[in-house]
Amino acid sequence: MRGEGGFHKLCFVLLFAKFVCPIGRYYRLNGLSFSPMRHHIFFIFYFTSWSASAQLSKSQVTDHITAWYASHPDTYELRISGNEAEARVTRYHPERPEESDDLIEINYQGMRIQLKFDKPLAEITLSADSLQLYFSYVSIDGICHDIPSSGWDIHPHTPASSLRKQGVTFSDTDGGLDITIRWSIYTVMGYRDSQKCRDELSPADGSVSEDCYVSVDAVLPLLIAFSRLRLIGY
Repeated sequence: MRGEGGFHKLCFVLLFAKFVCPIGRYYRLNGLSFSPMRHHIFFIFYFTSWSASAQLSKSQVTDHITAWYASHPDTYELRISGNEAEARVTRYHPERPEESDDLIEINYQGMRIQLKFDKPLAEITLSADSLQLYFSYVSIDGICHDIPSSGWDIHPHTPASSLRKQGVTFSDTDGGLDITIRWSIYTVMGYRDSQKCRDELSPADGSVSEDCYVSVDAVLPLLIAFSRLRLIGY
């Protein structure tokens, strides 16, 4: 959770000063002495400096994204076991009971994948052949990654909101359902996580300053493979 490490570090410093370091009228920290009248200013400065350094600059994030691309020169692969992901039969508007369940939604570490079918899933079997026959499109939001990006909300993005009638294969296994998605990434982009940038992203203001936005464009094949998925509620 963002900020939690900074909070713990501040608590440690304050407790250290209060209970461990008092010597007469002075506190000692790393060989330096501080009077009771001045140590509060020091600790505020110390914590503020650490918090500011915790958020990466735009150039640092850009360098990390470029390095991430270089570390995946051929394909970005995610191979995920079924017990690590949640997969359920649902519909586009779960709050509307009059709609039919025609989606398989998979969630994994903040990534959401929706597989849409031409018929309600109650009207077809969930065998791989049947799912392949009636498959309509796939959409992917929040592709997970390991790019260092403290203070930023960034993700790889696909070139379109959905991929229709291609790119997805279904296979039956003894332990469940295997699903393989082959698509591509065309950019890694996102926004600085700050109040100023959140205000710029609000519907009232359609413009975003350069300081709030980062993007590195490069086409990279994407492969996401789920093995032995079990569908919840079906």
